[in-house]
Amino acid sequence: MLDMAARVFGARGYHAASMAEIAEGIGTSKTMLYAYFGSKEQLYLACLGRAGGLLIERMRSATPPEMPAEERLWAGTLAFFSHVAERRAEWSVLYKEAVLESGPLAAKVAELRQEIADVVKRVIEQAVEERGVTQLDEMHTEAIAQAVVGAGESLANWSVRDGSPPAEMLATLLMDSTWNGIRPLLQGSRWSPPPAT
Repeated sequence: MLDMAARVFGARGYHAASMAEIAEGIGTSKTMLYAYFGSKEQLYLACLGRAGGLLIERMRSATPPEMPAEERLWAGTLAFFSHVAERRAEWSVLYKEAVLESGPLAAKVAELRQEIADVVKRVIEQAVEERGVTQLDEMHTEAIAQAVVGAGESLANWSVRDGSPPAEMLATLLMDSTWNGIRPLLQGSRWSPPPAT
Protein backbone atom coordinates (compact mmCIF):
# COMPACT_ATOMS: atom_id res chain seq x y z
CA MET A 1 0.00 0.00 0.00
CA LEU A 2 2.69 2.47 1.00
CA ASP A 3 4.78 1.72 -2.10
CA MET A 4 1.84 2.51 -4.36
CA ALA A 5 0.87 5.56 -2.32
CA ALA A 6 4.45 6.86 -2.56
CA ARG A 7 4.43 6.40 -6.34
CA VAL A 8 1.14 8.28 -6.75
CA PHE A 9 1.99 11.04 -4.25
CA GLY A 10 5.47 11.37 -5.74
CA ALA A 11 4.13 11.67 -9.29
CA ARG A 12 1.07 13.85 -8.66
CA GLY A 13 1.75 15.67 -5.40
CA TYR A 14 -0.39 15.54 -2.30
CA HIS A 15 -3.33 17.60 -3.53
CA ALA A 16 -3.65 16.08 -7.00
CA ALA A 17 -3.27 12.46 -5.83
CA SER A 18 -6.49 10.58 -5.26
CA MET A 19 -7.26 7.77 -2.87
CA ALA A 20 -9.17 6.09 -5.71
CA GLU A 21 -6.05 5.91 -7.88
CA ILE A 22 -3.97 4.52 -5.01
CA ALA A 23 -6.64 1.93 -4.17
CA GLU A 24 -6.94 0.90 -7.81
CA GLY A 25 -3.16 0.51 -8.07
CA ILE A 26 -3.09 -2.05 -5.26
CA GLY A 27 -6.31 -3.79 -6.31
CA THR A 28 -8.46 -2.78 -3.37
CA SER A 29 -11.31 -0.38 -2.74
CA LYS A 30 -11.08 3.24 -1.62
CA THR A 31 -13.25 2.23 1.38
CA MET A 32 -10.65 -0.33 2.43
CA LEU A 33 -7.86 2.24 2.08
CA TYR A 34 -9.77 4.65 4.33
CA ALA A 35 -10.37 1.81 6.79
CA TYR A 36 -6.60 1.30 7.08
CA PHE A 37 -5.49 4.93 7.21
CA GLY A 38 -8.53 7.08 8.02
CA SER A 39 -7.72 9.93 5.63
CA LYS A 40 -5.48 10.94 2.76
CA GLU A 41 -3.39 13.03 5.16
CA GLN A 42 -2.84 10.03 7.44
CA LEU A 43 -1.79 7.91 4.46
CA TYR A 44 0.63 10.65 3.40
CA LEU A 45 2.04 10.86 6.92
CA ALA A 46 2.51 7.07 6.91
CA CYS A 47 4.43 7.40 3.61
CA LEU A 48 6.58 10.17 5.10
CA GLY A 49 7.34 8.14 8.21
CA ARG A 50 8.28 5.04 6.26
CA ALA A 51 10.37 6.91 3.68
CA GLY A 52 12.24 8.86 6.34
CA GLY A 53 12.76 5.83 8.53
CA LEU A 54 14.24 3.77 5.70
CA LEU A 55 16.57 6.59 4.66
CA ILE A 56 17.82 7.25 8.18
CA GLU A 57 18.30 3.54 8.88
CA ARG A 58 20.36 3.16 5.70
CA MET A 59 22.57 6.10 6.67
CA ARG A 60 23.03 4.80 10.22
CA SER A 61 23.86 1.29 9.00
CA ALA A 62 26.51 2.71 6.67
CA THR A 63 28.19 4.75 9.42
CA PRO A 64 29.22 2.57 12.36
CA PRO A 65 30.79 4.62 15.18
CA GLU A 66 34.12 2.76 15.01
CA MET A 67 34.84 4.29 11.56
CA PRO A 68 36.97 7.46 11.43
CA ALA A 69 34.82 10.58 11.02
CA GLU A 70 35.83 11.38 7.43
CA GLU A 71 35.06 7.82 6.32
CA ARG A 72 31.73 7.92 8.17
CA LEU A 73 30.72 11.15 6.48
CA TRP A 74 31.63 9.70 3.08
CA ALA A 75 29.78 6.42 3.74
CA GLY A 76 26.68 8.23 5.03
CA THR A 77 26.69 10.65 2.09
CA LEU A 78 27.01 7.80 -0.40
CA ALA A 79 24.23 5.86 1.35
CA PHE A 80 22.00 8.95 1.20
CA PHE A 81 22.43 9.53 -2.54
CA SER A 82 22.17 5.80 -3.34
CA HIS A 83 18.90 5.65 -1.42
CA VAL A 84 17.48 8.68 -3.23
CA ALA A 85 18.45 7.19 -6.62
CA GLU A 86 16.84 3.84 -5.80
CA ARG A 87 13.67 5.25 -4.21
CA ARG A 88 12.88 8.39 -6.19
CA ALA A 89 9.13 8.32 -5.47
CA GLU A 90 9.76 8.27 -1.72
CA TRP A 91 12.22 11.14 -2.04
CA SER A 92 9.60 13.12 -3.94
CA VAL A 93 7.12 12.49 -1.14
CA LEU A 94 9.69 13.46 1.49
CA TYR A 95 11.08 16.66 0.11
CA LYS A 96 9.88 17.82 -3.28
CA GLU A 97 6.24 17.96 -2.22
CA ALA A 98 6.12 17.87 1.56
CA VAL A 99 8.21 21.00 2.03
CA LEU A 100 5.41 22.93 0.34
CA GLU A 101 2.84 21.76 2.87
CA SER A 102 2.04 23.07 6.33
CA GLY A 103 0.71 21.60 9.55
CA PRO A 104 1.43 17.94 10.38
CA LEU A 105 3.04 17.25 6.99
CA ALA A 106 5.60 20.03 7.33
CA ALA A 107 6.19 19.10 10.99
CA LYS A 108 6.93 15.49 10.04
CA VAL A 109 9.39 16.54 7.33
CA ALA A 110 11.11 18.92 9.76
CA GLU A 111 11.39 16.10 12.31
CA LEU A 112 12.93 13.73 9.74
CA ARG A 113 15.32 16.41 8.47
CA GLN A 114 16.49 17.01 12.04
CA GLU A 115 17.11 13.28 12.50
CA ILE A 116 19.38 13.33 9.45
CA ALA A 117 21.11 16.47 10.74
CA ASP A 118 21.65 14.70 14.09
CA VAL A 119 23.41 11.81 12.29
CA VAL A 120 25.69 14.31 10.52
CA LYS A 121 26.26 16.31 13.71
CA ARG A 122 27.48 13.22 15.54
CA VAL A 123 30.04 12.65 12.79
CA ILE A 124 31.20 16.29 12.96
CA GLU A 125 31.50 15.99 16.76
CA GLN A 126 33.57 12.84 16.28
CA ALA A 127 35.87 14.72 13.86
CA VAL A 128 36.25 17.51 16.43
CA GLU A 129 37.14 14.96 19.12
CA GLU A 130 39.56 13.06 16.87
CA ARG A 131 41.49 16.26 16.17
CA GLY A 132 41.30 17.76 19.66
CA VAL A 133 39.66 20.95 18.37
CA THR A 134 38.47 23.29 21.12
CA GLN A 135 36.98 26.25 19.23
CA LEU A 136 33.98 24.41 17.75
CA ASP A 137 31.16 24.24 20.28
CA GLU A 138 27.72 22.63 19.92
CA MET A 139 26.29 25.63 18.08
CA HIS A 140 29.04 25.34 15.45
CA THR A 141 28.65 21.59 14.97
CA GLU A 142 24.85 21.95 14.66
CA ALA A 143 25.27 24.77 12.11
CA ILE A 144 27.74 22.71 10.08
CA ALA A 145 25.39 19.70 10.15
CA GLN A 146 22.45 21.82 8.96
CA ALA A 147 24.58 23.25 6.14
CA VAL A 148 25.66 19.76 5.01
CA VAL A 149 22.06 18.49 5.10
CA GLY A 150 20.77 21.51 3.17
CA ALA A 151 23.43 21.07 0.49
CA GLY A 152 22.64 17.34 0.28
CA GLU A 153 18.92 17.97 -0.12
CA SER A 154 19.52 20.51 -2.88
CA LEU A 155 21.82 18.14 -4.77
CA ALA A 156 19.33 15.29 -4.36
CA ASN A 157 16.47 17.41 -5.70
CA TRP A 158 18.61 18.55 -8.62
CA SER A 159 19.64 14.97 -9.43
CA VAL A 160 16.06 13.66 -9.42
CA ARG A 161 14.94 16.54 -11.63
CA ASP A 162 17.87 16.58 -14.06
CA GLY A 163 18.75 13.03 -14.97
CA SER A 164 20.19 11.58 -11.77
CA PRO A 165 23.99 11.60 -11.99
CA PRO A 166 25.52 8.54 -10.27
CA ALA A 167 25.29 8.49 -6.48
CA GLU A 168 29.07 8.32 -6.16
CA MET A 169 29.51 11.49 -8.23
CA LEU A 170 26.94 13.33 -6.09
CA ALA A 171 28.56 12.12 -2.87
CA THR A 172 31.97 13.26 -4.14
CA LEU A 173 30.57 16.69 -5.03
CA LEU A 174 29.07 17.07 -1.57
CA MET A 175 32.27 15.97 0.15
CA ASP A 176 34.30 18.37 -2.04
CA SER A 177 32.05 21.28 -1.14
CA THR A 178 31.49 20.48 2.54
CA TRP A 179 34.29 18.35 4.02
CA ASN A 180 36.94 20.48 2.32
CA GLY A 181 35.28 23.48 3.96
CA ILE A 182 35.06 21.76 7.36
CA ARG A 183 38.68 20.55 7.38
CA PRO A 184 40.25 24.01 7.97
CA LEU A 185 37.88 24.51 10.92
CA LEU A 186 39.15 21.26 12.38
CA GLN A 187 42.69 22.60 12.02
CA GLY A 188 41.85 25.80 13.86
CA SER A 189 41.60 28.02 10.77
CA ARG A 190 38.61 30.20 9.96
CA TRP A 191 37.61 32.33 7.01
CA SER A 192 37.59 36.06 7.66
CA PRO A 193 35.49 38.55 5.75
CA PRO A 194 37.43 41.04 3.61
CA PRO A 195 37.96 44.46 5.15
CA ALA A 196 35.17 46.95 4.52
CA THR A 197 35.91 49.41 1.73
